[in-house]
Amino acid sequence: MPGSTVTLAFDFTIEKKWHIYSNSRNDNGFPPKAEWNLPAGFTVDAIQWPTPVRHVDPGDLLNHVYFDHIALPVLLHVPSSAQPGTTATIKAKLSWLVCDASCVGEDADVEIKLPIVKPGESPAQSADAKKINEARARLPRELPANSKAVAITWSSSSVEVSVPGASRLLFHPDEDCVPFGAPIKDADITGPKMTIHLGDPEQDHTALAGVLEIRREKDKSSGAGVAEFYRVHSTPKPESAKPDPAKPTMSP
Repeated sequence: MPGSTVTLAFDFTIEKKWHIYSNSRNDNGFPPKAEWNLPAGFTVDAIQWPTPVRHVDPGDLLNHVYFDHIALPVLLHVPSSAQPGTTATIKAKLSWLVCDASCVGEDADVEIKLPIVKPGESPAQSADAKKINEARARLPRELPANSKAVAITWSSSSVEVSVPGASRLLFHPDEDCVPFGAPIKDADITGPKMTIHLGDPEQDHTALAGVLEIRREKDKSSGAGVAEFYRVHSTPKPESAKPDPAKPTMSP
């Protein structure tokens, strides 16, 4: 429909034991990339990344990956000038790295034809809608400012993340996250409190930036485990200026 936003997705079916990479901080590997070829006036947002799985490779290499199957959603913006009754051909050249004991670089040219419907009409639902909805369920939400459900406390050498009622906490750092001293050990903790020891400081990487995954005990009604995903961006608060005990004063 002219002027609307449509969700597309790159759908990967991955061979057993192999994996592809998310855009989190990885010790090796890189995430899928897309080069778009769009009709005039059409635009796309960046790829959306469902919360990945932590994976430790030999040599204590920590990566954040997807196994088996993953759909990577993308928002496509249809211009108001699009003509109802026509078809828009959306093309992309996709490249990615898939790894197991070794890694293979792959690429593919993909395309989809989208019918432009009239305003008020509902387009036919895609057969892949379920896959896209499953991916959306793992997309992190923004952590509200001053959230009472998640407490983040900084010290000079660590960051403590506390989530009352959580049975497990995992943190998937972004590329620009503050360095961790022991990411394999510290960023996957059983219980409601996680202490992340800080590594060597980097001038441009000073925030706790990434995705916090919160696991809770199984829901009593469904028997299924409960997981929540939040995007976190927390920086240490500057220390308040302390009064100088020797500062002179003047009295009349």
